[in-house]
Amino acid sequence: MGISEKEKAILSAVELNARRPLAQLKQRLPYREHTLRYFMQKFEVQNGIYPKPVINFRQLGYAEFSIYFTPSSRTTMRHEGPFKRLGRFGQIRSLTSLAGDYEYQLICQVPGPQDVVSFLERMCVTLQNTFTARAVVMRLAETHLGRKYLAKPQPKLPAIVVRKMDREYLAEQLDRRIINALIQKPF
Repeated sequence: MGISEKEKAILSAVELNARRPLAQLKQRLPYREHTLRYFMQKFEVQNGIYPKPVINFRQLGYAEFSIYFTPSSRTTMRHEGPFKRLGRFGQIRSLTSLAGDYEYQLICQVPGPQDVVSFLERMCVTLQNTFTARAVVMRLAETHLGRKYLAKPQPKLPAIVVRKMDREYLAEQLDRRIINALIQKPF
């Protein structure tokens, strides 16, 4: 189910308090109170208010990608600098060290495969091309961040299909598009 720009604005204004009074929402948004009340009731009727703080990125049109990389120098990632520089990217959800062999997994949320390529370009510029190995994996699980968000639960999808609001990708097509883009743009 896609949502309109107006609905996105209202949902993001709700932020950490899904039961925020309409008067407070009205101060934050350019919409009239009856418009806000209508959308809030619509989301409640759809049974979309979750008891715990979540945000459904798939409904907003984003996909989650895992980027695996190894720094070219073992001392590169021992310092705080690279981590601070990576922290400036708004799309990064987490950065994890894997197996102690200076391999890292970075999880980011971007709209599609072409955005992964531009994200990798920016990341390489930021870290001064310190990568010796890379792999990009599309994660099929829904993403949840720490804020209350009104959203209808998504049905479970078959493992080979990835949906993005108005498009449907087969996992093989996604892999092909990412690999082609990575081949065309040397890092």
